[in-house]
Amino acid sequence: MIILVLAGLVALGLIYRSVSRKPEKTTGGGSSPTTPTQPDQADLMSLTRAQLVVMAEELGSTVPKSYTKSRIVKMILIESRDRNSTN
Repeated sequence: MIILVLAGLVALGLIYRSVSRKPEKTTGGGSSPTTPTQPDQADLMSLTRAQLVVMAEELGSTVPKSYTKSRIVKMILIESRDRNSTN
């Protein structure tokens, strides 16, 4: 139980850190709005399965226990792509 709580806290910390990063300012003309970036597959694969499950649930997906880590990563990438395309 304690391990799950710790894994959840680590996942939330990683998600908060990735969300709270400020985009680099670029020099140049144009005032095009910045679009949210899709999570990188390599970054997602470095997370634990428990952290990925938490992230997927925050995106509104339910993760069956039979899903592998790579399948959860694909689900997160698809969900975040869908969210970015609707915004």
